Formats: sequence, C-alpha cells, structure tokens
Amino acid sequence: VDYFDEAIRLDPAYALVYAERSEAWTFIGDLTGQRPITYPKARSDAEKAVAIAPTLAEARAALGFALCFVDWKFAEGLAELKRAKELSPANPTANDLLARIIVYMGQFDEAERQARHAVELDPLSTVTQSNLARVLFYAGKLDEANFFARKAAELQPTGASSHRWQVLIAAQRGDGETALREA
Repeated sequence: VDYFDEAIRLDPAYALVYAERSEAWTFIGDLTGQRPITYPKARSDAEKAVAIAPTLAEARAALGFALCFVDWKFAEGLAELKRAKELSPANPTANDLLARIIVYMGQFDEAERQARHAVELDPLSTVTQSNLARVLFYAGKLDEANFFARKAAELQPTGASSHRWQVLIAAQRGDGETALREA
C-alpha cells in the first residue's frame, strides 16, 4: 500500500492508482479479516478513481468490484463491471473482476469465459491464472483447475495465496497428504 500512497502523493489525480489501491484494499480485507478497516478504503478509492476518470475501465471495474464485494450491491456492481468491459473489452482487470463476481452467482460458463479471456489478455498474471483456477474449481473441473493453480504458483511461488487452490483441490479429492504439503 505504501507504493500507492507514494504514487498518489506525486500525482493526486492519478485515477489508475486509486483503482488499483481499491482492489488491493478489498483483497487485503478479504485475506486478513480486516474488512472494517479496509473495505471503506476500497470503496472510497474506487469512487475517487471514477470521479477523476469516469471513462477509465479500471476505475469502473474497481467500483463494480467494491459495490459487489464490499457493499453486496450486486445489480449496481455488475452494471459497473459490465460498463468497464464496454469501455475496454480487452482489459484483463475488467474481465478478471467480472469473472470473480459472476462465479459466486453460479454463472459458471460465463465466469469461465471471462476468466479465460483475462488469462489470454495477461498470461503472465498470477491473479488471472489463480482466478481461472477458482472458477474451474467451483465449476467442478478439478484437473483443469489444478493446472491453472499450478501455473499461478509457478509465476509467483512465494505469494501468500499461491497454493490455495491446490490445497482446496487436493482436499476435494480426499488427498490430505497433498493438501497438507501444498498448505
């Protein structure tokens, strides 16, 4: 988060930094349980990004993600995420965040399509690879989910959640030894 703070200090009107920091706050809150502290920051940063650059896809995607994930306003959030895709169909962030939300709504085929598109657009992103693993896991496609989970871990082997999906896949298969090793 210090990186974002420094970038904002240098240019307070840099909308992309607010959008990226919004996503970071959302993930930090989710992964650490600090939601009461981080979620309001996520929402505020997303709103600032949109206020500065209303046609920036990343800003709209961050706002949509915050509306869904932070505020549980799915209709409004999905509208923002879809707007982000309209603004920039080839934007990996817009595709990735949309896939993250619609998979939880049970729209597995559409989520998979969006997640695969995000990977195609940014094949070296641990985030997109891991999210595709998530979508495939929820769709019950464990072999393919494991492939993308391993690819994400190869890209960032020491990341805090780099082995999350391998653990869950092994547990789903009843392979406690592998789950423990991956954990």
